[in-house]
Amino acid sequence: MSVKLIDKNKYMIEAFIGYNNKGKKIRQYKTFKGTERQAKNKENEMIQKYKNQVLNDIDYTKITFEELSKIYMEKHVKHLSPTTYIGYEKMLEVINEDFGKRKLANLNPLVLEDFYNKLRKKRVPKKLTENTILHYYVLIGAILNKAKRWKIISDNPNEAIDRPIKEKKESKYYNVEKTKKLLEVLENEPLKYQVLIRLAIDSGARVGEILGLEWEDINFDMGYININKVVYAIKGGIKEKDKPKNNSSIRPVTLMEKTLDLLKEFKKQQDFLKNQLGTKWLGCKKVFTSEEGSYMHTCTPRHILGNIIDKYDLPKINFHSLRHTSASLQIALGVPMKVISKRLGHSSSNTTDIIYSHVSIALQNEVTNKMEQLLNS
Repeated sequence: MSVKLIDKNKYMIEAFIGYNNKGKKIRQYKTFKGTERQAKNKENEMIQKYKNQVLNDIDYTKITFEELSKIYMEKHVKHLSPTTYIGYEKMLEVINEDFGKRKLANLNPLVLEDFYNKLRKKRVPKKLTENTILHYYVLIGAILNKAKRWKIISDNPNEAIDRPIKEKKESKYYNVEKTKKLLEVLENEPLKYQVLIRLAIDSGARVGEILGLEWEDINFDMGYININKVVYAIKGGIKEKDKPKNNSSIRPVTLMEKTLDLLKEFKKQQDFLKNQLGTKWLGCKKVFTSEEGSYMHTCTPRHILGNIIDKYDLPKINFHSLRHTSASLQIALGVPMKVISKRLGHSSSNTTDIIYSHVSIALQNEVTNKMEQLLNS
């Protein structure tokens, strides 16, 4: 709100009354004679008068949640990573199918409570966790908070609902014995599979970071890879972003000699395949590609690992669990958390410590047990 004295008993009122359908602020200006308090009252009247009028073809008394969500996505989430943006779009499909056509004026806590309960009862394709429902809660709350700030609504009905409690999930991973078993059976698999899985365990990189690697990102002489790009899935294909999750995700990661040797061998194999295909090779510069030389889909590593696990009857984990395995092995070796954090591309060592606190506790228990055996024997 803005009321400025421009002359004796004369004020300039600048009333912010909301946003138009392009997400730009709408202001009304008026000169007013009287006291400062009267001028502020007049400003409130202006806001009340105009906020429900038709502004740029949108009648804010009739705007639906779906219309509001479109404005929000178009104008106010540009800073998000592509994967987060896509995640929001998928959630909004579910949200808008349920109550998207409802006018904001008719959106109340009971409607939202009913929606969250429906989510809890969903079983297709699988039961949603409270963590997933929390994501919906946060997104709906953020959109309605924008509407409140824009003075489209006076209250956010989402605030009247208890926030879903985040479940603490322990990351699945292989211990040393199981990791050795996985690497042992890998010897019987195609070279591409060996390189892909060994690299994931060795580097601890995210799947999108691994698939974003190009041969020029590998320094064979110095023995490290430079993670600086990420590949992610969208509807109908694959896209690439020339910047990983955050600034700390851009990083060099040293590799074991065995991993580097396999990468060298794999490059020779890929070069041979390129020559065989000639002009039929699709020209992708990535380390891991499809058989025709296009982007490898982000689901492919998951399928490869899943098939190997089934084939050799190994404990069930997903591809991202190899990242957790890498971190857990480093913790077991006593590597400082700050070093592990930098290898994983976390924004801080606190993040690493929180995620892998259960691993640290398990290792502490081992120490306690060994001390007990030593002192009581």
